Amino acid sequence: MQNINKKALSNIIAVVLVITIAVSSVAILSNYILELTRSPQLSPDDSCLNFQVNPPITILSSCFNKDTNDIQVSLRRSQNSPSVESINFHFQFEDGALTSYQAGGEKCVFCTILSRGTSKTYFFAVSEMPSLPESVEINTLSCSLEKRRIVNC
Repeated sequence: MQNINKKALSNIIAVVLVITIAVSSVAILSNYILELTRSPQLSPDDSCLNFQVNPPITILSSCFNKDTNDIQVSLRRSQNSPSVESINFHFQFEDGALTSYQAGGEKCVFCTILSRGTSKTYFFAVSEMPSLPESVEINTLSCSLEKRRIVNC
């Protein structure tokens, strides 16, 4: 009779262990999934649509300075903007060609990304371009934020 009770007890222990392992696995997996969905790559703040509706960076002015022979692009970053890790400047020419600069990139080493709530003017030498561009477009994360015609200062 004692042998039968030991077999029944081992079955109960096995079931309890299987249930404990299953519950632990579900808890670990759900924690991993929650952390993954909270990551910045999946954050709704970083969507292109949100950037276009509420642009974190706007162009205040874009003009050609004849005295210094450079293009001046003034930007403003909103106080409550989401994280912006890059700013790209795309200059479009009359023939449709583009010249691009990335803040902190090879062609624009001294271009830094604006801090929240600040404004800054960026200077681009026309001598490094094929001709005087018609417009400038800024984007981040491959998302166009704004395009502005270049006028004389």
